[in-house]
Parts: sequence; structure tokens; C-alpha cells
Amino acid sequence: MIYIVVLSIITFSYFSYYAYIKLSYPFWSLQPVPSSIPFCCSTKEIIDEKTLQVEKYIKLLDVYTYDISNCDNQKLNYFFNFFQRHSLFSLFDYNPEGKEMKTSLTGYSFPVYMSTFLAMPLLESMSAIASVPVFVSVFDRTTLSHAVKYLALDKGYKKEENLKYLLQTHMFNVREKCKNIYTFLYRKRNGVNIVTPLCVVTDTHYTNNALNGIIHFKNEDPTIKLISITEESFILFSSFLKDSLDNYSLVVHAEKKHLLHMISNDIYKVFVITENNVIHGCFIFSVLDEKLYLHASIKIIDNEKIFFNCFITAIRRLNRKYTFSKIIINNTTSNDFLNIALRIVYVPLIKKETFHYILHNYSYKYISPENAFILY
Repeated sequence: MIYIVVLSIITFSYFSYYAYIKLSYPFWSLQPVPSSIPFCCSTKEIIDEKTLQVEKYIKLLDVYTYDISNCDNQKLNYFFNFFQRHSLFSLFDYNPEGKEMKTSLTGYSFPVYMSTFLAMPLLESMSAIASVPVFVSVFDRTTLSHAVKYLALDKGYKKEENLKYLLQTHMFNVREKCKNIYTFLYRKRNGVNIVTPLCVVTDTHYTNNALNGIIHFKNEDPTIKLISITEESFILFSSFLKDSLDNYSLVVHAEKKHLLHMISNDIYKVFVITENNVIHGCFIFSVLDEKLYLHASIKIIDNEKIFFNCFITAIRRLNRKYTFSKIIINNTTSNDFLNIALRIVYVPLIKKETFHYILHNYSYKYISPENAFILY
């Protein structure tokens, strides 16, 4: 009798919680992502390899998806202008310029897709999304995926529901067009309560003036140099990066061709630390919207003082060529060592922002940011 009562209570509690989740999070409870819904986690890596079914949040008549390689300049410029005017999210969290957008969405061997949600009857864009091909490695298991790069919503149509339709339909259309794409990566500010994030990354903001006050120690070892990577030296850096990425549990990166494309077009600024002409560390920056972003750093060199000193030297070299008032450093790779070092020398931070990375249609466990390399 007691057994039946206990079983009834457990069953009632489960279905009550399940109903609460379904009612409170109607969109996310349908998504194939690791979540707090009991017994809903898949034992397979790819949760659903079958073709997606047309369901509630898929609007095939309202959302149009384009391979950007098939778009003429007029259509591309329309998309770029829409993203600039209504940017809700970009990978770098800034208002993108047309040239930077075009560079970041080209230079791939695989298709890049953009979608727009059209408002009837004038066929005006309410929202738009762009995603790019990336390789995602979770504990050494690699899959070709698509990652959201830009997201925009016209404030005149500002309804979060529109973004859900856009995201779901865009994923559906990309998977229909690319049968080898099963997963999607996107990040969401502050996350979703019921969704287990793949990784939680924190961006720390500093003023450039604060870093200018740091005492700079002259390197007295002639065997150690800080070198800026160019198209000519890219092969050495690429080889170093390939070997170094084996040390991370989560690796998200575009193909080598696109990385070279971003360096040669002066979007990524890469510095390497060499000792006797062997690379022992690197810093990957970009300067966008008068902000300097440190996307990743890799510390192989044992001497922490030299690594930190090279970081400050790289910033000062960039400061001679580019204008930026803020420096933003996330806490992936070796970046958190630099964040800690900056706090030790009393550099005040302005603010922190937290982003949750979610890998759609993949069964994963949480990975801490210091064990993650994310660059796309």
C-alpha cells in the first residue's frame, strides 16, 4: 500500500513538473537539447538524425532562406543594411559594418545561409539570421555544424515569437539543403532556465586607458620574440593551432581557409610568442566598433611573466594602428589567466556579460570555459 502511494506521488510530481515546463517554455521544451526535463536526455550524440518534421514553429511560407553565394549584390546589401539597422545579436556583440560582415560571411568551402522572416502583405523583413559552417569538437568527437553569426529584429515588429519562428525555420531549411548538417550552435545572453548550456562564457570589459597604465617590462631574452602573423607566416601558426587544440574539451572553429581569409582581410590580428623560432603561445584579437576583442589565447610558455608582458606588448602595438576605447576579454582558453593578472595589477573592469552556448540536436555535458576554444 505504501509502495503504491509513494509511486503515485512520484508519478504525479513528474507529470506536474513536465506540464509546468511545457506550459512555461513551449518553444524550448520542444528543442532537442539537454535540459532539466526528466528522462528527456538522449543517449546518442546526435539526438535526431532524421529529417526534421514540420511543426508549430516552422513557417515555410513566411521564412525565406538563401545561400549567400547565390545572392546578387543588391540582395546582399539589403541583408547587410538590415543587420546594421536592427542588429539584435552578432558573434562579437557589436553593430557590424558592411565590409566586416561580408568578410566574415565569405571565404568558406561550405555554404553560408541567411534567412529572413517577411511581414505580409508588404513583404518587409521583420527579422533576419545568418549562420556559417563550423567544426564542433566535443571531447574529441567532431561534427560539421552551423553556427549563428548574426541575428536582427526590426523594432517595429518586436516580438520574441518571431525570432523563434525564424530560428526554427532557418535550421529546418539549412538541414534540408545540407544533409550532412545535423547540429546548430547559438549563444544566448543569460541562457534559458531549463536548457543545459554547452559552455557559459563571460566577457569582461576594460578601458584602454586603464591598461595603458600597466608597467611594461622590457624583454631581455633575445631568443623570445612577439611576431604578428601574416599570410606568409600563416602555415606556421596553423600548424601550432592544430597541435594545441587537442588540449581542449570543446573546440569550435571555422575551416583553415576561412581563418586565413579573416587574417588576410585584417579582421583577425594574430600574434605569436616564439622562442628560438618555435611558437610557444598566441593571442587572437579583432578590432570592431572601436573595441578590441581578445577571442582566444594559448599559453604554452612556462614563464607567466613573459606571457603577460607579450599580451600587453601586443595591445600597445595594435593601439598604434587602431583606435579602440574598450578591451573585451572572454574567459575561454588562457584568457582567464590574463583576466586574473589584470586584477592583480589593479586594472578596474567596467562590466561583465554572460553568454550561454547551446548546441542544438546534440547530447552533451557542460564544459568549463577554460577548457574551450571558440573562434568563428
